[in-house]
Amino acid sequence: MIAATILVGFAVAAGSMGSPLVPVPRRLLRTPSLAAPALIALSVSALLAAVLAGAALVVPVHAVRAGIAGLFRACEDQLAAHYTTPAGMAGSAVGAVVVALVLGRAAWCAARVFRGQVRETRRHRRTLRLAARHDSVLDAYLLEHDCAMAYCVPGSPRTVVVTTAALRALADTELSAVLGHERAHLRARHALLLSIARILATAFPFVPLFRETRRRLPALVELAADDAAAHQYGRLTLAGALVALADQSPSTALAAARVAVEARFYRLIGTEPLRRTPVGLLWTVVVLALLGPVVVAVAPAIWALFIHYCPLALHH
Repeated sequence: MIAATILVGFAVAAGSMGSPLVPVPRRLLRTPSLAAPALIALSVSALLAAVLAGAALVVPVHAVRAGIAGLFRACEDQLAAHYTTPAGMAGSAVGAVVVALVLGRAAWCAARVFRGQVRETRRHRRTLRLAARHDSVLDAYLLEHDCAMAYCVPGSPRTVVVTTAALRALADTELSAVLGHERAHLRARHALLLSIARILATAFPFVPLFRETRRRLPALVELAADDAAAHQYGRLTLAGALVALADQSPSTALAAARVAVEARFYRLIGTEPLRRTPVGLLWTVVVLALLGPVVVAVAPAIWALFIHYCPLALHH
């Protein structure tokens, strides 16, 4: 019961972020390379906590009492105190329903979103094979088009596309900055983050955190890619490229000049430092967010197995 209560409390607290009462911390959003994956990790963690809370209500009737406690009989009371609910079988039934509904809804929405994205991406790749040619110097596909565009298409193989109009509109340094921006999207797998945000917001639109993550994430991934390109090619170079590019990229692509262009331009020419997140810190935040609910769910059982007053032969 203790584990389920903690997990429910965490799921409610995390899921409430983004509501007027519990806003997303502004300091987090100032570092987009950390904010984007952190918001996704927190969203997945909230969903995982809800699922594990339901599982914690189901476990005692079968797995804990007949499994672990059967091997370590003297620890049965300890396990029951942490996992069993006053409602007994009714609580387990509620937990099973919660797990089935949450996982089923998430899986159904994920299948629908990914199926649509794969279909659209394949259609776009077929068009590129017919209409574009690969430039080995730029390591990008050149597309004959009157609009100045640059974008990337995730998947396998990951592809960067530049139109001939963009080549004419951009200086060499600006073109390099734009290509660096697109490759930063591909390296960080921003398309996958956007897909996860879309799945969670579609499956559970009543959760403020999921709505807020889907609303903020497109701008955050663009800012993160801007930071990566600006550190390599210069802020003013990338700002000039944003002005030159048209905002007319395909809906299936991550484009250099499509989301929050004005805000990004003023950020690049401003004096605020562009912050990049160390890889170690990024993975630490993500792993902690995802493992937190799992640790809470299994910690009471592990503790009961190793406490010193659980002799195996107590009931012999």
